[in-house]
Amino acid sequence: MKRSIILTISLFAMLFASNIKAQSTLESLQGDGSPDDPYRISSVADLRTLSAYVMTAEDYSTNTQGKNFMMTNDIRFTEADLIYDFDGDGVAESNFIPIGGRMDSVTPSDYRLFQGHFNGNGYSIFGLRIKYSGVNYVGLFGSTWGAGITCLGIQDAEISGGGSVGSLCGILNSEGLVIECFARNCTINGTFLYVGGLIGATYSNSTVHDCYVTGSNVTGTDFCGGFLGNNGTDCLVLNAYSTASVATTTNSTYYGGFCGYSTRDSTIRKCYFIDTWKATDGAEPGLYSMKGTVMTADTMKGDDFVYLLRNGWEGGTSWSEDIHNVNYGFPVFFYEVALSDVISDNTIAVFPNPASQSIFINIDNNDMKGAKVVILDLLGRTVMTKNISGTSTQCDISTLSPSSYIVTLVQNGRTTARKQIIKK
Repeated sequence: MKRSIILTISLFAMLFASNIKAQSTLESLQGDGSPDDPYRISSVADLRTLSAYVMTAEDYSTNTQGKNFMMTNDIRFTEADLIYDFDGDGVAESNFIPIGGRMDSVTPSDYRLFQGHFNGNGYSIFGLRIKYSGVNYVGLFGSTWGAGITCLGIQDAEISGGGSVGSLCGILNSEGLVIECFARNCTINGTFLYVGGLIGATYSNSTVHDCYVTGSNVTGTDFCGGFLGNNGTDCLVLNAYSTASVATTTNSTYYGGFCGYSTRDSTIRKCYFIDTWKATDGAEPGLYSMKGTVMTADTMKGDDFVYLLRNGWEGGTSWSEDIHNVNYGFPVFFYEVALSDVISDNTIAVFPNPASQSIFINIDNNDMKGAKVVILDLLGRTVMTKNISGTSTQCDISTLSPSSYIVTLVQNGRTTARKQIIKK
């Protein structure tokens, strides 16, 4: 068995080298990788260029450290993109090599790490197929170190591997950060430890917040969860939910609707999972696997659940109702909903508009106890918050960059009104 796994992974390394050796620079990407001019990712070829850049670098390379990447549109894999045959059966079943991971089981220290910031910019990657039986660290990002991944959707993916397997990320390590990402309609399988619907495992002070998994199936051995396989030491998962079904192939007690296992020194807070999560009649999960709050589907589709997520923490106002029913009725992110569908001028007036220094907000409601103005960018991220006590307030927006913003009125965790403004 051990020899079979080594041969499989050696085949992976050989095929990998032959397929991407000639693509190991970022010269074909627009941008320079700085925060102001990130490398643009707009196609399957661009994603593969990034993967090649990471995976052909030196062991534990820092070649992406400090580099920024940004998607400029949705990316869809097609049947023509199935070009990798990693199990050696003569059939090309995969269309992508993870961005970062381990090259060879014979030299287990031979790691490639993604260390940059990847901004999905509110777009999704569709149709990812990564099938690496026996290979660890599998997902769009296989292995990361101090990386940031934001505002990205993974849809209609089929991901399989050994250990540390997830649709978005196999392992998020060393103060990694994932914000406002989701997995929808994905199938995730692992034959070893740490399998999750979004992330296989977190380690070393990593943080995940405001994310979700829906319409997905997760299968693993030990440490298997609908959202996350293993939450490591000093890691935090906050304000997230999963409706994925979960199965264990070993009758393990280390599996759960949200997380397969969370250590004593890690935190899962204000997270939720659906009551129909359990896909097998296996053993009952242990104490450190049943993390999060269980809810019915009807509750998770209700307005109160959206308000609960918006009020989950100070930055949680980016959640929206599933207005277009793209997510089975469960909450989505602000960036998934057309701006015209969520802007309401019923109870607030904002002037001047456009503005350069300050805006004044008039509110058509005398009872403003506990209310606050929250200003969001067009991806739904909070850029300013101010408590109010009356029907009029002033906000200094001079420090905001010129762009469009959304002024929202939030009271008792509920967003009651929105208005779009332009900052000159």
